Amino acid sequence: MTTPNLPNLSDILSLAAAAARTAALTLRSLHSSRAFSPHLRLPHDVKLSADLEAEHIICDLIRSHRPYDGFLAEERGHHSLHADAVWIIDPLDGTVNFSHGHPHFAVSIAWAWQRITYVAVIYDCYRDELYSAIRGHGAFCNEKPIRSATTSALSDAMIATGFGKASPASAASHLLTRLAPHVQKIRISGSAALDLAFVAAGRLDAYLESEISIWDIAAGALLVEEAGGHCLTFYTNTPRQRRCLAAAPHLLPHLLQLLNLNPSDCARTCFDDRDY
Repeated sequence: MTTPNLPNLSDILSLAAAAARTAALTLRSLHSSRAFSPHLRLPHDVKLSADLEAEHIICDLIRSHRPYDGFLAEERGHHSLHADAVWIIDPLDGTVNFSHGHPHFAVSIAWAWQRITYVAVIYDCYRDELYSAIRGHGAFCNEKPIRSATTSALSDAMIATGFGKASPASAASHLLTRLAPHVQKIRISGSAALDLAFVAAGRLDAYLESEISIWDIAAGALLVEEAGGHCLTFYTNTPRQRRCLAAAPHLLPHLLQLLNLNPSDCARTCFDDRDY
C-alpha cells in the first residue's frame, strides 16, 4: 500500500481561511442580534446554538472540497480519525464571552496530515484578524509576518491563563500562587485560541492552562512555533485534554522551572493520548 502525497498546503490554508471567515459572518450576526440560545449549561461553561451553527458551516464547506478527510471537532466529536488528513475545529472559542455579548472570540481550525499539524488558522471575529501558519513557512496576521516576543525576564512578562472547568478554584489558586509574585501581569481573556495567537504575535509573553481541549490549542500551537516561540502540551488524565504552556523563547526555561514541568512529559501530537 502506498501513502498518498501531501496535498498542496496553500490550498488547504485557503480553504481553512474561507471556512473561518464564512463562519465568522454568521457568528458576528448572531452576536449582534443575540439570536442564539443555550442548548447545554455546564458548571462554569455553556454550549450555544451558535457553536453548532458555526461548526455546521465549517464542516459542510470543508467536506464540499475534501470529502474524505477526517474531523475532530468540539461539537460533532470525531469522524474518520484514521484518515491521512484530519481537521481539528473549534467553531467558537470564547463561548462564554460570546454569550455575554463580549466581543472577544474566535474560530480555530487546524489541519493535520498523518497526525502532524501542518496548517493553522485562527480568525479573531471582531478585530478582523486572520492568523495563519503553514509548517516551515512562518506565522502571519492578515498576511503580515508575526514573531513572538523577545522578553527575557519573568518580571517583565504579561502572561495569559485560564482555569479548568472541573475545578476552577483550585486551578486558580495554584496558578496565581505560582505566577503572581514573579510576573508583571496576569490576564484571563476567555479564549485560549486568541491567547495563543497573541503569544505568536508578541502581544502576550506566555500562555498557560492546566487543562484545555486539543481543539482549543491545535491551531495556536503551530502558530506559536512558526512565530519563533515554544508551545508544549502535556498529558492529563482526561482524553483529548492537555496542559498547555506557550512562551516566548527566552521565558520558557524560567516557566518550566517555576511550574515544575518536564518537557519529556509532552504529548507528541494532538492525537496520541495515554488514555485512549
